[in-house]
Amino acid sequence: LVIYFWYQLSGLLATPSLIVESPADDIITSEEIVNITGKTGRDSHILINKQSVEVGADGSFKSDFHLETGINTVEIRAVNRFGKETVLIRRVIKN
Repeated sequence: LVIYFWYQLSGLLATPSLIVESPADDIITSEEIVNITGKTGRDSHILINKQSVEVGADGSFKSDFHLETGINTVEIRAVNRFGKETVLIRRVIKN
C-alpha cells in the first residue's frame, strides 16, 4: 500500500520525460522541412509549437516542421496526465 501511494504521489509531482533525438539545437540547413523526433512517457502528449503530435504506444513521436528562412524556434512540450510539463527549445537556422 505504501509503495502504491508513493508511486501515485511521485507521478503527481514529477514532470514527464522528454528526449528530443532530432533536430540538434542550433543546426544550420538549407532544407525546407526538418524532422522532429523523440520520446516521452507513455501517458504524456506532445505539442510542437502548440500543435498536438501523435505519440506512439512506446512514447515515440515524429513530426515534420516547415522552416522559414532565418532562425526558426521549435518548442517541444510534453504534458502528462496530471498537467505537469517539460519543455525543450530547438533553434534551426535555414539559409
